[in-house]
Amino acid sequence: TILREGLLERNVLIGTALMDMYAKCGTPSKAQEVFDQLHIRDIASWNTLIAAYVQHGYGEEALNCFEQIQHEGLSPDAISVVYALKACASTGAVDKGKEIHSDTITNKFLEKDVMVGSALIDMYAKCGSLAKAQDVFDQLQFRDLVSWNVLLAGYAQLGKDCTILDLFNKMIGEGMVPDSITFTVVLNACSHSGLLDKAEMYFESMSACYSIVPTLEHHSCMIGLYGRAGHFDKVLRMIRKMPTLDYLPMWTALLGACQKWENVELGRLAFEHTVRLDVKYVTAYVCMGNIYAAASMQAEADKMEAMRIQIQAWS
Repeated sequence: TILREGLLERNVLIGTALMDMYAKCGTPSKAQEVFDQLHIRDIASWNTLIAAYVQHGYGEEALNCFEQIQHEGLSPDAISVVYALKACASTGAVDKGKEIHSDTITNKFLEKDVMVGSALIDMYAKCGSLAKAQDVFDQLQFRDLVSWNVLLAGYAQLGKDCTILDLFNKMIGEGMVPDSITFTVVLNACSHSGLLDKAEMYFESMSACYSIVPTLEHHSCMIGLYGRAGHFDKVLRMIRKMPTLDYLPMWTALLGACQKWENVELGRLAFEHTVRLDVKYVTAYVCMGNIYAAASMQAEADKMEAMRIQIQAWS
């Protein structure tokens, strides 16, 4: 109908909406086809096309579009810059990211839009330039929760767990209210460092102080910590609190802890749930076999090995 009535030729808003629809339905190539038929291309239509490519993992195509915007005499806006930086982050194009960073300073985007600052922090962090990410963060005139979370996630990618906890304390000290994403990073930092007491404190504060309902990932993190510490009574109590048991990372973490502590009973429970959720998860058979072997249950260990071989043959 749109093509038959010539609406694409007369109304760029309709074309942009059509592109957005195709992008959200997972077909960026169709969004490109619509874009190619537009007689007028404004910055909104360009941004929609760039976003479509970024959201579906086509970073290089997104950056090509960003270049073409300037070739056609249009000026990128803050949205264009944010998506271009996301494309740099996904492709590791740190040099292009630095070039865009310079342009944001010239155009004063950093002063006007905190989203640009957060995208820059994310780009530098994902490209391994954490010092640059911190520099951008320090220069922001306004820091919102997104910019804090992006910086915390950047340190998490490089395993800087102590820095994460220091930043979290600084964030709270500046009056920022954390959200579920913040606590995911913080609890994982505690988990990696074996800081059980701190993790318990942060986990309890989520609901008590911030009215945040813990997610499956938060519960899983605590179960992993309790398991590695050998506190299996707390593991069972935590499992009973979970809204659903259909969460594979929790069971694999628990299975690893059961292997460490040679806990056959809970190991069986973890194994059963793991293979129910992913029957081809080979590591589960290896872990359970090791648990049986450590308990001198060689017949059961041999069964696990036979099942492992069979699963690998199917794969």
